[in-house]
Amino acid sequence: MITVAFLDEGTLGHTSYLPRFVAELRRRPELGIKPISLTALPLTGSLARWGNAYLPWFRKHGLDFGASRWRWAASRNLQIQTETLIKQEKVDAVIVNTQSVGLTLPCIAGLPPLFVCLDATFRELES
Repeated sequence: MITVAFLDEGTLGHTSYLPRFVAELRRRPELGIKPISLTALPLTGSLARWGNAYLPWFRKHGLDFGASRWRWAASRNLQIQTETLIKQEKVDAVIVNTQSVGLTLPCIAGLPPLFVCLDATFRELES
């Protein structure tokens, strides 16, 4: 049995398929995969204050960077959860859904193999 951590952004379309995928793996133990689901949301404590903050003066001048701050906070939330999980049990692979919440995960790269699923094509990312 291999243990795979599935890290989910927890928003929009990601919530429609990843939980079902993990549930199907749990329902099918004969596949030899023990799925563990971690989600970026809800943000709590200082991560919520940082990621969900509204900075009126900065926003007025286009310097709020709200989406970037949220992505960092969500990614950091998953990083903390993943580091805790790896300390508690052997994890054979980590699958991150999507690159938005994989920003702070290079620090765990190389511990278990780390796979990042993109929700855009390379052409879309180039633009």
